[in-house]
Amino acid sequence: MAALSGTTPPRRVSNKTDLWDTDTTGVSDPSKGAGNIAYDPGLKGETDSQLHRLPKGFDPNVWAVNPNINGGYPYLIANPPPS
Repeated sequence: MAALSGTTPPRRVSNKTDLWDTDTTGVSDPSKGAGNIAYDPGLKGETDSQLHRLPKGFDPNVWAVNPNINGGYPYLIANPPPS
């Protein structure tokens, strides 16, 4: 969730609910958030504290947040990061 990579092909929107960390990256201006496309539709910057919760649409039966796991960022329950 902290980084985005790739391109948006012409006539196709691929960034519908992508997030980036405005605190860690130091980029809070949406015209710079996507890199190659200014104001890419759906791309949203959030603060580090906002990213320490399950985003809308994340199933809590699949994803979890624990301040002691994954630096407090969401992780897959079935595939938790190493301790």
